[in-house]
Amino acid sequence: MKEESHFFAELLQKQLDYYQKLHLLSTKETACEGKADRLLAAAEVHLQGKQFWRAENDYRLVIEGKQNHLVALCGLADVYCDLGLWVLLQDFLQSLEKQYSETEEVKVYQKRLKHKIAEIFSEIKENWLEGKKEETRRSLMKYLKLVPDDREILALCDVICTLDEEDALLLVEESKKRENNKLSNMQLLQKAQNCLNVSDAEPAIGILEGLSRKESDKSAFYREKIGDIRLHQKDLCSARWHFKDVFTTDLILPKLKEKIAQLRL
Repeated sequence: MKEESHFFAELLQKQLDYYQKLHLLSTKETACEGKADRLLAAAEVHLQGKQFWRAENDYRLVIEGKQNHLVALCGLADVYCDLGLWVLLQDFLQSLEKQYSETEEVKVYQKRLKHKIAEIFSEIKENWLEGKKEETRRSLMKYLKLVPDDREILALCDVICTLDEEDALLLVEESKKRENNKLSNMQLLQKAQNCLNVSDAEPAIGILEGLSRKESDKSAFYREKIGDIRLHQKDLCSARWHFKDVFTTDLILPKLKEKIAQLRL
């Protein structure tokens, strides 16, 4: 409880610090401070307060061609990197390269993007070699957003799609088997009834015993049928033993009386 209170106290303090810095920023006006400087300072405060969309907005408001324009663009690129928004960074760099293609700052972000793409590629191979299909699929989706025309990765996508189709076919086959199993159980139940129709009770009981183990969710249904057969044979002790798996203790006697009355009719 103390740790939780401490955690929330820290969060509240961070929020308070953020609002205090915003207040200072709004009241701070000096002759040497230009609009671009104020926007950059505001963006920095928003970043510290994890108000990323506000920081992005301030960076974008720095007018193109001004001295701090590249600084603002680099701050925006940092936001995308920190949030893992690599597709946005890639699109942003494409527009940035037209204006600042030879600058060292842009080259730094190009290297970071290439490193991230290589990292995702390694992640794909590692997951695939370890047989982690779902993890591989997730990594593939991330990679293809950045490099949509990589032939090797597209070929791996085809392999995974083929495996998905095979898995779907297996599920269909398993479903059919379960359906056939149900039909088989119904046929066994009919066979038990046929045995009872010719007063051959023991084979019928054997079939019902097997079904009760095979279909545990319907065990009570089969146990009650066996109890009914034993009751019909006037084996009250055995009937009661089977009924105890079906009815609660206080219901067994009333149910027995009810079933005996039905037999007499």
